[in-house]
Amino acid sequence: MGAMSMVAVCVAALTDTVPLGQVLSSFGSSIVWLIVSAFLLARGFIKTGLGSRIAYHFIVFLGKSTLGLAYGLIFTELLFAPGTPSNTARGAGIIYPIITGLNEEYGSNPNNGTERKIGSYLIKLLFQVNVITSAMFVTATAGNPLVISIAAGEGIELSWGIWALACSVPGIANLIILPLVLYFVYPPELKKTPDAPLFAEKKLKELGNMKVNEIFMMVVFIMLLVLWIFGDTVGINDTTAGILGLIVLLFTGVLKWDDIIKEKSAWDTFIWMAVLIMLSTKLSTMGVTDWFGVNIKNMIGNCSTYFRT
Repeated sequence: MGAMSMVAVCVAALTDTVPLGQVLSSFGSSIVWLIVSAFLLARGFIKTGLGSRIAYHFIVFLGKSTLGLAYGLIFTELLFAPGTPSNTARGAGIIYPIITGLNEEYGSNPNNGTERKIGSYLIKLLFQVNVITSAMFVTATAGNPLVISIAAGEGIELSWGIWALACSVPGIANLIILPLVLYFVYPPELKKTPDAPLFAEKKLKELGNMKVNEIFMMVVFIMLLVLWIFGDTVGINDTTAGILGLIVLLFTGVLKWDDIIKEKSAWDTFIWMAVLIMLSTKLSTMGVTDWFGVNIKNMIGNCSTYFRT
């Protein structure tokens, strides 16, 4: 995707469709830098182990049944969604290893036909939950800021707080209902999981006492949530808050500069998102978006006329 974006930059500049200065200007977009800073902050959750620790605590309190276990993992997803713009990093880096450990604990493995014990239910559920939480916050997945950019081109300003507020009701309703629906549509064989809290307590003992870096990570995360929600009232925009959080993590040693430059997903996203924002803006200003919308509208209208006759 990054390579194709660079091809688009080259073609746009060579054909003079978009002047080179305008092509490169999108790399300075505050939206792009917001998502990059959030990507780098997400690295802190995985590096410090804070994500796994919190997930295991949820399992200790809620994991005595399969349904409680499901809600514990959902709470973990929801908690970390605002600070992890890669749903792959969130799902595969934090949640999936925990589900894998639980599957091993209960002998639920597709290789020997025992996946329906608990594993299939949890995997199918958390896949859908990952999609829902990705839609609930601007910084929950890389595509959301692109939507904000397109909306801004139409004169609609969406802040982090407005997006979260608008998505909170449908998002939370889905997260409450989905485990129950799947529990009856695709039920696990194991309904009770009394050993899950013991498994989580064992993992917490392996992690040891909460480390200083984890405390710093938690404090920065809380600070960012407050700034993203209320920052406009004190004159701090979302991107400034994200970069501030990143600087704090660097100065406290939670992240090293090597961690920053090695985060390939962040810099790959930086390139293709900047180019997509530039392309979407130019398509709108050149009238292509309106032309496409009108034609689709007419096409659908003709179809409805055909079906009525």
